[in-house]
Order: sequence, then C-alpha cells, then structure tokens
Amino acid sequence: MTKNVHQPNAKRTVILSTSVIQGDIRVPNDLFLGGIVAGNVDCGGVLVIKRGAVVEGNVNCKVLDVDGLVKGSVNTGDLTIREEGRVGGRVETCRLRIVGNRIGINELCLVKI
Repeated sequence: MTKNVHQPNAKRTVILSTSVIQGDIRVPNDLFLGGIVAGNVDCGGVLVIKRGAVVEGNVNCKVLDVDGLVKGSVNTGDLTIREEGRVGGRVETCRLRIVGNRIGINELCLVKI
C-alpha cells in the first residue's frame, strides 16, 4: 500500500512509462500515469500525468496534476498544470494552479464551488 499526501493510506495505481493501454481506464483511487492511454481516464482520486505521458481521450477526476498531454477534455475539481503540461480540449475546473511560465489549454471554464 502506497501512502499519499492527499489521502493517508490510499491505494495508488501506477502505469509505467513503458506501458500503452488500449481502451478506457476507471480507477476508484489515485492513478500515477507515466505511459500512454488510448482512451478515457476516470479517476476517483488524484491523477498525476507525468512528463511524456499521454491520455488520448477525456479525463474526469477529483484532482489532476498534469505535466504530460491530455488530447481530450478535462473535468476536475483541482487542476495543476506544470511546465510541459498540455490539454487539447475543454477544461472545466473549480481551481487552477499554473507551475511554470506557460500553459497549453485550448478552452478554460472556471466553475464556482
């Protein structure tokens, strides 16, 4: 069991950088993505998309930290976009944090909590 700063004693699913997943992914807990997902991602916790990782579909999660690429739309409560983070579709979030001096978002909708 991996400890997480967001949820003590939470389980985390890890997809390594050498992995390519064909199809949608749904996890009830946190997800650490280092590889490629050719589909949508539905995450019940924190989703971390590392530099070089790609989601070719849409993302739905509670918290998203992206330093890779999401080709589809994003729906999340809390979004952090890092230096190499990019989102190709619409972003809907309650909170946005930008780390670095540039962002790559196609369309942004901030939602009042």
